[in-house]
Amino acid sequence: MCVSEFFFLRSLPSFLSSFVRSFVRSLVPSFFLFVLSFYICKLVSFSFFFFLSFLPFFLPSFLPSFLHFFLPPSFPSFLPSFFPSKLSSFFPSVLPSFLPSFQEEKDLGVTISSDLKHANHCKKAYNKANTMLGFIARNFECKTPDVMLSLYNSMVRPHLEYAVQFWTPYYRKDIALLERIQRRATKMIPTFRAQPYEERLKRLNLFTLEKRRLRGDMIQVFKYLKKFNNVDYSKFFELQTNLRTRNNGLPIQSSRCNTDIGRSFFSNRVIRHWNNLPSEVINANTINSFKYRIDRHFAASGVN
Repeated sequence: MCVSEFFFLRSLPSFLSSFVRSFVRSLVPSFFLFVLSFYICKLVSFSFFFFLSFLPFFLPSFLPSFLHFFLPPSFPSFLPSFFPSKLSSFFPSVLPSFLPSFQEEKDLGVTISSDLKHANHCKKAYNKANTMLGFIARNFECKTPDVMLSLYNSMVRPHLEYAVQFWTPYYRKDIALLERIQRRATKMIPTFRAQPYEERLKRLNLFTLEKRRLRGDMIQVFKYLKKFNNVDYSKFFELQTNLRTRNNGLPIQSSRCNTDIGRSFFSNRVIRHWNNLPSEVINANTINSFKYRIDRHFAASGVN
């Protein structure tokens, strides 16, 4: 019997409620009621002792209803000594009777918003990386290309790429916000300040952050499909079975998504880019060979 049925029976008139109680007690053995009630009280004791917040959400109204509904009035009390007999009046005064709601939550270093968008995390990653760039600008006098490249790769870029497979930005404003960090970092080199951003990247042998994220996604898909990772790729992708049209040899079946969040998910955002790769790139035998071929393909196709 579910919780909603308990609440329904409590709202019945007294003569109907008494009849239903008598009927249920005649069907359910008393021993079963005793065991079930005993374990429910042990669960309540455990949650109270360790201050768990998920149980008070439903136990203040559910447990007294359960006990009063099934047990006869003369049934002996088996609650712990530190539990009052009226749990419904005790719980709300000690623990909250609701689950708190938050607009965002940080888990494993990634800020997740209630709308599942990554704008807030992009801003926090930008602030951390920008703070680190300010630290480098104030404390390092020698800003040669080699020194700045080492500092940027080790102290700044990790803030922009930590768990980026999960929170990859898909709005242009978020992509441009993160790219401003690399623009500022390359412009801190005195000999490169007058040069355009693309030229600075070329001389430092760097990619744009957007291209670097795309490159990482393609490498990961290659590892899945070529079984370099011990992961069943069918959990993420479905290969096309109809190969009548021209393809690269490992085309992924596209799926329809109605939201930006769904389209930006890893298993969906990589499909179009992977299917556009030529067979010469996908037929690589090693990961290093694939990296070399995909870099050449990006350079020839003008991917930024």
